[in-house]
Amino acid sequence: MKREEKSENSKERIIKAALEEFGQNGYVAASTNNMCKNHDISKGLLFHHYKNKDELFLVCVSKCFEALAQYLKENLPENVEDAKEGLNKYFEARFEFFKANPFYEQIFYTAVINTPSHLKDAVAERREAINAFNRHYLTKLLDYVVLKEDYEKSSIIELLSDMSHYIHMKYKGSCLENPEEKHQIVMQHSKDIKDMILILFYGIVK
Repeated sequence: MKREEKSENSKERIIKAALEEFGQNGYVAASTNNMCKNHDISKGLLFHHYKNKDELFLVCVSKCFEALAQYLKENLPENVEDAKEGLNKYFEARFEFFKANPFYEQIFYTAVINTPSHLKDAVAERREAINAFNRHYLTKLLDYVVLKEDYEKSSIIELLSDMSHYIHMKYKGSCLENPEEKHQIVMQHSKDIKDMILILFYGIVK
């Protein structure tokens, strides 16, 4: 086996171990010691490829959001009847993604809701893959509603982003140990985002 191929295989093993560790324990409780012990990886090998826990976490965050964006691109229908159906399809697809990739759900929970403060900017950069897809998809859904003359799609997308930030803050600090409780938090967070978008699109009056 060539040196380059051996190096790539080692990095893949380490990232697999990191995804499992962060996916089970979140950022705070995760440790490189567990990654090494549970996957028969020497500390020397791990730190040869990745300088610390933060770098490994950021790699996992990138993989999470890139994989989620790709899954949504491949699994959402091209056309829907209206914006409400489009939103339902989006969150159904996201639910299926996390169901198939439970480690990513925990990483998503940490990156979006309980972002480590010292990694805030780095995580924001790595969220661009999913943010770009979300902007594209929401812009597409706005074709299904009639906008008032004073509003443009770009300003509405910006407003949705600002409002989503407040919903993220609502759940910040919800440090739950039970995986099922964490899953329920992610699901409720998704419901709040969807409800917020529907209210902005359609209002609250019958």
